[in-house]
Amino acid sequence: MTPKEKADELIEKMFSNMPKYLQGKIGWETAKQCALICVDDTLEALEHNHWQNKDWINHYKEVKQEIEKADISNYMRISE
Repeated sequence: MTPKEKADELIEKMFSNMPKYLQGKIGWETAKQCALICVDDTLEALEHNHWQNKDWINHYKEVKQEIEKADISNYMRISE
């Protein structure tokens, strides 16, 4: 899975688990922040054995960058 695909998956998981009345722009921004927290926790766990996990660490750093630059207009389900 590419970093972009993983970023999209995490945002969508967070967003789809919100109550329907929150699934607007504010909910999407909240989902994005939750996805960033998830990635930060994953990176923190991987850092404990950084010598063994350097490829995964790099992957999740790229996932984090993709989440940070994600824009609501790219998510058709949300904008409908």
